[in-house]
Amino acid sequence: MEAMGTLSGMILKTIPFFGSYCRGVAKMPLLGKMFGLSSRFLGRLLPRLAFLGFRKEASYENAVWNWEVFLKLIGAQYDVIETAPRQRLYTIRKCPAGHCRPEHLEACKRTMELDNSLIETSGARLIVDKRFPIDGVCIERVVSNDIS
Repeated sequence: MEAMGTLSGMILKTIPFFGSYCRGVAKMPLLGKMFGLSSRFLGRLLPRLAFLGFRKEASYENAVWNWEVFLKLIGAQYDVIETAPRQRLYTIRKCPAGHCRPEHLEACKRTMELDNSLIETSGARLIVDKRFPIDGVCIERVVSNDIS
């Protein structure tokens, strides 16, 4: 269990670097696209890493579980503000990657490729209602695939 805490601490320390790196790369069209693709790949890989607490099987319940494990791993400050059948609404108060200005919008979108991919691979959809760079708060929903 201590190894998990150490690994989580290492992840938390790399997130700000990851964010600033993404902000630089997102300004370059080809590199930004490649970064988005690598983020998607990482999002597909994470649910297979059970030692981090993720669940591999794809279902709405596991998507919610994996999303909350991920948010904790990256040190996101979040609240569940609404839970409805087959849908859960989150407010994320501070971006762990540091995307908090309007000029960070493209980097935010590229970084969110990982989030979308993680949720899709886990068996649901991630809908972003608000992004940080727009107004300082991020509101996202994890929605079951059977809801249109």
